[in-house]
Amino acid sequence: MTDVLMILLPYMMRFLKDPRANWHLLPAALVGFVADICMNNLTVPIFIGGGWFQEWTFSTRLERLCRDTNHPDHALFLQIALKINRAAGFAHIKACSNDYSTTP
Repeated sequence: MTDVLMILLPYMMRFLKDPRANWHLLPAALVGFVADICMNNLTVPIFIGGGWFQEWTFSTRLERLCRDTNHPDHALFLQIALKINRAAGFAHIKACSNDYSTTP
């Protein structure tokens, strides 16, 4: 599920940036959106903990987890967010883009 989401993330972002010009990316954006919601609400709470159906997308969950500096897996969440930002091509998850943009 994560691989599907990472592959479709750039297409989803391009579609959301300009839907009229990128209308042909709608199927990829829909599949990516469904994968994102399913992953966030069904598999992510099992592996990283947290509540079920608190946030709609994995990005919003990751925003919250990156801001929580007291969480024992804070560094892991920052690395995941940085990888998502690299795949998206811009600072999609803003919680890690300011202070941690130079982290490898």
